[in-house]
Amino acid sequence: MHYVTFVLSASLKFSFIEVFTFFSVLVAIRVNFLTGGQHVTKVGLLAG
Repeated sequence: MHYVTFVLSASLKFSFIEVFTFFSVLVAIRVNFLTGGQHVTKVGLLAG
């Protein structure tokens, strides 16, 4: 049971990271359109 709980929490954590990354990319694209492209490079460097 503990193993199943661990796997579930790990997959949830991974999904959250994926969603967060996707959201960050969307924000970066929007900022890029609004400001002309210099901030996206900074966001990309911060996101790693």
